[in-house]
Amino acid sequence: MTIVKYQEFTIDTEKITIDDMPNQTFREIFAICGADVAISLLTKMQGNYIAVPARGMINFIKSKILENFDGSTASIRRIARTYGTTENFVRNVLSEARVTNLPSINQREIPGIYNDEGGLL
Repeated sequence: MTIVKYQEFTIDTEKITIDDMPNQTFREIFAICGADVAISLLTKMQGNYIAVPARGMINFIKSKILENFDGSTASIRRIARTYGTTENFVRNVLSEARVTNLPSINQREIPGIYNDEGGLL
């Protein structure tokens, strides 16, 4: 049981239902995050405008790109698929971070046929 103070009275969040929410947005917040979060937003954030970014996890994704890049073209492809982005986006993140071993955009990797300089064996 969670008790939330609001003005001069208290609210037991276990007695609040989704039907008590003022609009569809708060019904969704209630369903996804629970009564405690919905009530807290309604009582503590009155009058505020909250925008949830479409790519709100972008900084997390960028850190994962940098963490998982192993210097290969294959890792760029794998990272792009894993995090639902494009290879070009992955390359841009790596470039902005000044990664020095970034393969060229046209570089293809076929194990066993390239030498250390990237030329054919």
